[in-house]
Amino acid sequence: MTFPVSGLIRVDGESGDPLSRQIYRQMRSAILDGRIPAGVRLPSSRQLSATLGLSRTTVTAALDQLTLEGFVDARVGAGTFVAETAQALPTIPAEKVGRDDNPGPRAARLSRQGVALSTFMRRESGTGPAFSPGVPDVRLFPNDLWGRLLRAGARRPDRGQSGYDAYDGLPALKQAIVDHLAETRGVKADPGRVLVLSSAQAALDLTARMLLDEGDESAVENPVYTGALISLRGVGAKVTPVPVDGEGIVVDVLAGANPRLIYVTPSHQYPLGMTMSLERRLALLEAASQAGAYVIEDDYDSEFHYRGRPIPALAGLDGGGRVIYLGTFSKTMMPAIRTAFLILPDELVEPFRKAQRNTGKVPAFAVQSALATFLSEGHLRAHMRRVGAIYRGRRDLLVAAIECHCPQLTAEPVPDGGMQLAVRFRDPAVDDVAIARRLIARGIDCGALSAFHIGEERRSGLVLGFAMPDDEEIVAGVQVIAEEIAATPSMAKVPAVS
Repeated sequence: MTFPVSGLIRVDGESGDPLSRQIYRQMRSAILDGRIPAGVRLPSSRQLSATLGLSRTTVTAALDQLTLEGFVDARVGAGTFVAETAQALPTIPAEKVGRDDNPGPRAARLSRQGVALSTFMRRESGTGPAFSPGVPDVRLFPNDLWGRLLRAGARRPDRGQSGYDAYDGLPALKQAIVDHLAETRGVKADPGRVLVLSSAQAALDLTARMLLDEGDESAVENPVYTGALISLRGVGAKVTPVPVDGEGIVVDVLAGANPRLIYVTPSHQYPLGMTMSLERRLALLEAASQAGAYVIEDDYDSEFHYRGRPIPALAGLDGGGRVIYLGTFSKTMMPAIRTAFLILPDELVEPFRKAQRNTGKVPAFAVQSALATFLSEGHLRAHMRRVGAIYRGRRDLLVAAIECHCPQLTAEPVPDGGMQLAVRFRDPAVDDVAIARRLIARGIDCGALSAFHIGEERRSGLVLGFAMPDDEEIVAGVQVIAEEIAATPSMAKVPAVS
């Protein structure tokens, strides 16, 4: 005796979903939840097509898919039966759905690294252009030119772009990167030391995983870029916060420490903006050499320098092979490029290349090809000259607007470059986290300065990006900040989170 399957099937010819697919899905669901019991005989394709009023071809396609996936067994001369193993998957009975005793989804069973990576939340984002830190004005980017370069890169792939070769970066892009850095940052490197990755965060993650075991010591500037902190804590490393002053990281604090990895942003400290002095750079290289540590130099927005010539990169001073140079095109071009790179000491090149192959943190080859042309033909330098002048004007306007409308804030010192301005509350007891959340709710994207600190010593303030908003948006945004400050009584300082 056959099971009356047709009563469980409802097809809709107007849904746009193939009828055979509708039959397959409904029968599969009924088998899994027990409405069609294991072991019962199903109607033949001829019988089922007649009952449903559909072609036999449509019904046969659904039954064939169920047979292929093991939900039913077709026995020659006997018929088609629901497989005994088809209901082995644990399911919530239909009658329990929506009831209070429905246990719901299981809690995720994560590794210690998984817990660390998923519980450390980064800054929330607002909906408007003012004042997202570290985000360029994509309206200024030459999108038509970039589109042509992308199409050209996609149309002319070589054999390396068509397969799995050059997973560490296209040779043309690696050469263009070292040429660009030699001219702009004083870094001389062989293209073979370049590793191209899908983002700066991917580069930080890979570096932490390659160089640190759980419990190993690392050191970071304090305050610190939270993306770096997440990568270090994600591998279970111990993180030592090192204070900064007007010359950058206070290297003397590292005396007696034994970090395996030190993270710094020497061109424009993130988020405060000061430039590390030459004396501090040399002292840091000496300290790293003494400790046998590697230094990650995150040179994320070094191209934006508004007073004098930028100080050469730390990697350009490194004679001992201690510096891992990290660069990205998310700031100079746009975040959607999703391309960053590392320049590695010689002994790290081969292990990092193999790890890159095994982790797949590789940008699309068409993007790499377009980027190589964008660099080699001088388009990036031209773009930087144009937007650099605009960003400088926006920085100056933001400082003036803060001084005019927000006397409770101080913007000293004003950074010589970069894309964001850290402003401090004159009253250190102000809850900057609460104010930042209210600003985000009003469409003003900013960071709470205290959230970038590790330990008890925290500065209360806001981190305001000035690259993306235009002049009108800057003035309007500062007026919103002034309104929120005026409506905020003094509040207790947020408890420190270490």
